[in-house]
Amino acid sequence: MYPVVDQSVSPTDMKRIISSYNSNGKPLVSVIVPNYNKESFLPIRLNSIFKQTYRNFEVILLDDASTDESITVIEKYRKRSDKVAHVEYNDKNSGGVFYQWEKGLKHAKGELIWIAEADDYADTAFLERIIPNLNDALNVKIGYAQSHFINSEGDIFGNHINVLQGLDARLWKDNFIHPGRQYVKKFMRRMNVLPNASGIVFSKSLLKDIDWSEIQSFSVCGDWMLWTQLLHKTNIYFHADSLNYFRFHKDTMRSKKSKDLTRIHEHLRVLNYINDHFHLTNEQLEDAVSGFLKGLKKHLIENGHERNELLNLLFDLKKISNNLSIAIAKQGQNNAG
Repeated sequence: MYPVVDQSVSPTDMKRIISSYNSNGKPLVSVIVPNYNKESFLPIRLNSIFKQTYRNFEVILLDDASTDESITVIEKYRKRSDKVAHVEYNDKNSGGVFYQWEKGLKHAKGELIWIAEADDYADTAFLERIIPNLNDALNVKIGYAQSHFINSEGDIFGNHINVLQGLDARLWKDNFIHPGRQYVKKFMRRMNVLPNASGIVFSKSLLKDIDWSEIQSFSVCGDWMLWTQLLHKTNIYFHADSLNYFRFHKDTMRSKKSKDLTRIHEHLRVLNYINDHFHLTNEQLEDAVSGFLKGLKKHLIENGHERNELLNLLFDLKKISNNLSIAIAKQGQNNAG
């Protein structure tokens, strides 16, 4: 059985234990940059990649039929660096970023994967801080860093740790390693606590048996589903320094889908998957359902919806597994009371 370090171990002891197992040198990292109409953000994104202090990486640049001058920017950077291993331009938009993720992975030669979204950027020490803590002996094959939130102009307006306070007031203040399955049962059942691919590095070996057609059927929560499936196989490392800059602006899919019920439908699908595969306790399931229903209620109050949209949601509810259905009915009665 692999030795597993959890948050009860001091950061100093954790570093000592990790270093004693870490003997895999400097693995190649495939950096996949999927882009669609992010011309204005590409220079800071690409500069933050090419200036990484960890130097064993290749870059895969993908453009999904942009209508701005993104290709001009990409070509300029391709000519500047021998780190660019592959460039591909779609003639027609794929219809979703998860198609681009899969395409990039097919070209990736690295042991490790970093999906660096085109509108975000990273501290130049991002890879150097994360990669030494990924370790086969400890079965740690996903690592991620804390994220600042930035707006279209690049101004910091928040930090992800503030979102996480309601889950655990102390955990994310320090570096830690956590068993992946427990991470899902404690946290991912309630929200996607890995909300931004740009802040994550993971082993390509974890992707075996992933059904990409399922991931690509999501518009918003495909990453939540993917991380959940990967965490079934591995432990996870978290780095408490904010090394990732996660951009929020009106053109993200998250923003475009904020007013319809897409996120609600997809949240339910992820919750159903977690319930089926992670054997939640009744208490964990009811707590997750309570959070889902509160989110639904808040969404309906803020946005309202046509009858057909609500009927479609009810149809989705009828398709879920039996004990999740019972938990939703029970929580609904409690809320009504």
